[in-house]
Amino acid sequence: MNTKNQLQKSDKLNEMFEEAIDERDKKSANALVKRIKNSWLIYRYACEIVKGKVNNKLEDVIAQNTANSFYYAQRILKGPFPKGENAIAKNSIYSYEYALEILKGPFPKGEDIIAENSDYSYLYARDILKGPFPKGEDAITKNDKICYLYAKDVLKDRFLKGEPNIIKSDYLNDYIKFLRSIKKLNEFLKDNPRLSRIIQKQKRVNIIKEIFQTPNLLNKIFREVIEEKNKKLANALVRYIKDPRLIYRYACEIVEGKVNNKLEDIIAQDTDCSYHYAKNILKSRFLKGEPAIVKGKLLGDYITFLKSINE
Repeated sequence: MNTKNQLQKSDKLNEMFEEAIDERDKKSANALVKRIKNSWLIYRYACEIVKGKVNNKLEDVIAQNTANSFYYAQRILKGPFPKGENAIAKNSIYSYEYALEILKGPFPKGEDIIAENSDYSYLYARDILKGPFPKGEDAITKNDKICYLYAKDVLKDRFLKGEPNIIKSDYLNDYIKFLRSIKKLNEFLKDNPRLSRIIQKQKRVNIIKEIFQTPNLLNKIFREVIEEKNKKLANALVRYIKDPRLIYRYACEIVEGKVNNKLEDIIAQDTDCSYHYAKNILKSRFLKGEPAIVKGKLLGDYITFLKSINE
């Protein structure tokens, strides 16, 4: 019989066998099964007709396919399937799952293929070995996030091989926090002096950001700057100040005169500051501040002041 005829015959047998399985026709399936060489169909036969373990010859057919071997172990044997391990070991996902669910321990045959995948190398180390997986570290170094997680969750220490990648990644800050928690940050910075300088600079930037995002702290600093008569720094900071009393003090002690419109708008929010700004700085009416003065206790004093200057 030529090859074409053999294939046609094989396809026809597979079709008849699958139909028998679909119809749960045990008699026909049992009669045909010894002639079937299709791994998926034999796996189906085990699941749907036998509903259990099949003989050695049929297991040899199942063992030709990665997925069928894994699921036969998982769903039928509910334990190891040695014959299928060579096929399982060709796929990193199934190798990891076989170790995790079936062996509940290391799967040496599958380690080479697992080691080609960063995610599964990390998971195999974390969940199966519960410790380092040197074979997979080259793959791990190619993934920023996995480098960081491998250090934190598996090594619980620095991952020297992965640090050049981590340093250039978005996970550097997370890695630094982790190293600080295990008291290894100084060692890391000593090994990376340029990075140490960058971090120190970033710390200064963060401190400045914190100052400008914390009004009470900024006001305290501005008050001290005024008391020190540091005009340069006061002029640099004043645009960020929203406290009428501090702006009035700035007008009195730094500018020693009238301030710009934006700063006058802030002074005008407060009755006392508006009155004293009119009397001591402008020595005239302070129109912007009059709505606040009218509502306050200093209205009489303001009227007396205006009369004294004939306004």
